[in-house]
Amino acid sequence: MMSAAIAASGFDILMAEAYRRSRDAQPAETVAFFELRRPSDAEGKPITGDDLVPISRELEALFAGETRADTLLQRNAPTLRPGPQAPPDVTFADDDGASILLVEARDRPGLLATITAALTEASACIVDSEIVTVDGRARDRFQLTEADGGPLTGPRRDAIAHSVSVAIGRSGA
Repeated sequence: MMSAAIAASGFDILMAEAYRRSRDAQPAETVAFFELRRPSDAEGKPITGDDLVPISRELEALFAGETRADTLLQRNAPTLRPGPQAPPDVTFADDDGASILLVEARDRPGLLATITAALTEASACIVDSEIVTVDGRARDRFQLTEADGGPLTGPRRDAIAHSVSVAIGRSGA
């Protein structure tokens, strides 16, 4: 939802980090940090608090159920032109038993929202993420678990990687 609100408000996400923590008998909490870039027509101008108001409004509408992330993505504001074409690469890596999804694709507005929507639809839980854009390529890393916190099996990993690849392909990345 956060990446959809940011993209719909006309900003590119250059880098993002998100962390989730669970505490006994309390709902899980998530904190996310984003490095944003303005569209090319305002390059170099600092981002102000006023620039963040539309993102806040979009998030409030999403959390209240007044709009959906896919609706926001359909009305994306114009942002920087994407980098050179390259086929997306979606793979899993092991890191001390954790399921790490690696996604590398041509960067474009809404890509992060497309990936996270596919992960949500696959009922995968994002425990940790690192999002980076370098020379027009998004290089994203997601630590995933099952919704109950359990590890992903090999067949589940394959299904999730396939779902993310299909979603990226459908969205034109």
